[in-house]
Amino acid sequence: MVALGWASKEIAAALNISARTIDAHRAKIAEKLGTSSVAEFVRLTLADKGPA
Repeated sequence: MVALGWASKEIAAALNISARTIDAHRAKIAEKLGTSSVAEFVRLTLADKGPA
């Protein structure tokens, strides 16, 4: 959902959890991937999938 551009509030509503939980998960993902922005995360995600 993050890679699709969903906001934390949208993801939280869809999963019926708090936006703070989403933010915590985003931070963990960024830490594990070594990224500092959603744009970097999306770039890594798309690069991992290869050419479309």
